[in-house]
Amino acid sequence: MEIKNIKNEFDLEPFFSLSHDYLCIAGYDGYFRKINPAFVKLMGYTQEELFANP
Repeated sequence: MEIKNIKNEFDLEPFFSLSHDYLCIAGYDGYFRKINPAFVKLMGYTQEELFANP
């Protein structure tokens, strides 16, 4: 049985970019890994600013 990478099996980009819900993925270090446009609008910062600080 071959173990597949979840990224190869599911493409979450359309889900993230089109959702009206506030979605983000953060690491244990406190930095955002992925955020969607609704989350950026809610926070009031640019995407670059959100990725730059924990």
